[in-house]
Amino acid sequence: QERVLGPHGLKMDRPLLLSLAFTLPSFIQNTQKARVGVDPRRSAVLHHGNKGLELLGDAALKAGITQSVLGSQRGAKIKDLSAFRMKLENNEALGVLALKEWRIAPAMLAGDNHISYSLSEISRAGYQWEPGMMRRAAGDKADQWEAAIVSASADCVEGLLGALAIEKGVETAAEFVRAGLAPQLEAVAGGEVLAALR
Repeated sequence: QERVLGPHGLKMDRPLLLSLAFTLPSFIQNTQKARVGVDPRRSAVLHHGNKGLELLGDAALKAGITQSVLGSQRGAKIKDLSAFRMKLENNEALGVLALKEWRIAPAMLAGDNHISYSLSEISRAGYQWEPGMMRRAAGDKADQWEAAIVSASADCVEGLLGALAIEKGVETAAEFVRAGLAPQLEAVAGGEVLAALR
């Protein structure tokens, strides 16, 4: 929260909502009642992990990126605006930003074995994620595992945007994307790290 939202003067006041943003559905599916005191699979709020927040966050992401593109690319042709927007609205770029720049891995809760293993590998490396890290740990399944952790990280960012939209309003979440996230995505989308994943 401090590293990602703090520089933009934002703070989440509901810790459960913030935690839910980083809780992947696989964690809920593999969590037993005794572990959390309630059966999360029967809870209307917890049942799907961050999926509901992710869907709401995706809308804020699209709105904020669109505002950013229209503001920074004045006079551009529609096809160029669309291409630039698609470059920023890229799940890989969002996941790389989350892992490499924001270092969200310690906050993520996953029940899926290869995502959990990937998170433990990132932890062992002091949360210094680099593309190719899973090749050393997972051998021939490395590309699949790397794609899964990048995708899960992108889902968590969208979950965070959804939580921000619920707590502070969709306009605030879209403004955070426009002013803070979009410039960072532009740097990641044009950078070496994303190219190394492909």
